[in-house]
Amino acid sequence: MLGTYLATRATWLTRMLAAWLTGCVVVGLAVFVYLLDSRPDLSVWHLADLDEEFTRDSGITDFGQYLALEDRLFGQLDELVYDEVPVGPGNAINRYSRGSLSDPGRWPVNWNRSFELVREQPQAGVVLLHGLSDSPYSMRALGQSLHRRGATVVGLRIPGHGTAPSGRPGVQG
Repeated sequence: MLGTYLATRATWLTRMLAAWLTGCVVVGLAVFVYLLDSRPDLSVWHLADLDEEFTRDSGITDFGQYLALEDRLFGQLDELVYDEVPVGPGNAINRYSRGSLSDPGRWPVNWNRSFELVREQPQAGVVLLHGLSDSPYSMRALGQSLHRRGATVVGLRIPGHGTAPSGRPGVQG
């Protein structure tokens, strides 16, 4: 009789635990869906279609052409993103608001772009490539230091970087 009671009790406890776990999963899913649905809408810098980015089909054969294409790309960024983002105290640190504290265009050199530091009689030539989530600004100090020591330095902006998040997904090798 004790064995039957314990088996019945174990079955009841197993069912209760299964029901409790099912309830937790349902509540967890409901909270997850609520949080996903309550996220803010994407901003213009997430949606802008920047189609002047370098790809293997761009037909670029030298660095001058690459810089010209980059000029067009950053022109698109100005037109499609910067022109659409309000200026003012509410955007004082927004990277895509003209004149904000983090607007790279407020400085004499936009270090988010490819750069070339040329020496007339270079002792070395150096090409700097930034990391995965960076742009050439992360190589600025190193590039300037190498240039002071006699090197011609090229800091290359890897396609999809230094512009807007919308520019990354479409970049291909």
